[in-house]
Amino acid sequence: MGVGVGHRYLYQRSLSLQKEILASNQTLATNKVIPVRLKIWDMINIPVEAVPLNHNQWLISETGATYLAESAGIGEPGNMIIYGHNKREILGNIRVLKGGEKFTIGGSDGKQYQYQVSWVREVDPNETRWLQPTTTHALTIFTCSGLMDSRRFIVRAELRGEEEE
Repeated sequence: MGVGVGHRYLYQRSLSLQKEILASNQTLATNKVIPVRLKIWDMINIPVEAVPLNHNQWLISETGATYLAESAGIGEPGNMIIYGHNKREILGNIRVLKGGEKFTIGGSDGKQYQYQVSWVREVDPNETRWLQPTTTHALTIFTCSGLMDSRRFIVRAELRGEEEE
């Protein structure tokens, strides 16, 4: 029972965000382009659902990735934040990325946007600086890792443009 309680605590802590962290990010805007699909080669091809914070808790999808609705949209300066469970069918395979890889995000406008991995790292859950706004068109994708999800695996990528049709 102690293991289950510890895991639940770490899980809740991973999804509890303080609004101050995101204070400079865009608020919910009806005209921003939001991610709706994440495709990284043939290993990840999942839907992305936009979900806002609810009492500083970020509710997440059990079947795909979750986009933090208060974060930047595609093409906006800022940090677009996406989280997904560490399950093989969601983001469990993301740890094979090392840097330099290209992948696509499908936008709510029907276009495909190309991103390139800038860096990856594994961090403690309280290292939330990676979720803060940026001055570039950054994308932060993260998932849990480590024993009982005690760590976070982060992929930072930069927008490279729209894909050619």
